[in-house]
Amino acid sequence: MTAAKRLWKVGSGRKCPFRIKLTSGNRRAGFVGFSTLRTNPEKGWRSLVHNLSHLINFETNPRQRPHHESRACLERRLSEYVVAQGWLDGKLKRADKTKPKPDIKVVRRLRLEKQRAKLLTKLKRYTTRLKSIEKSLAHYDRIARANGGAGNTSQPQP
Repeated sequence: MTAAKRLWKVGSGRKCPFRIKLTSGNRRAGFVGFSTLRTNPEKGWRSLVHNLSHLINFETNPRQRPHHESRACLERRLSEYVVAQGWLDGKLKRADKTKPKPDIKVVRRLRLEKQRAKLLTKLKRYTTRLKSIEKSLAHYDRIARANGGAGNTSQPQP
């Protein structure tokens, strides 16, 4: 896909205006509808360059015949670009981004430490809230004692 987009840019001088769909098996390159360009990487670089040169030439010069000399020049330019970029040697391939699997015991321990920290935070919050409530209760107890025991809310009335 990346190669087809880059070759389109080199050949036409502008960004590829189509979605590119990779196919496999006995399928040819070409347009699917008006918005999708189908390409088959299993056919090799020669086929990709040849088919893209036809498509680019048709886009840029729609009145020319399919094997006009300008298309042959375009195909040669695309082929030279592929060789110059080192794509035949595999330079277009991206580095493997697979991450090594972490040790499950380490992951579980980290998860438990995180849960512990969360619970300690909640415990601190609840302890602070409990102190605040006890202060308020003590305040109301003092008021009740000052009023001679009337309005004591700490013990329910029968």
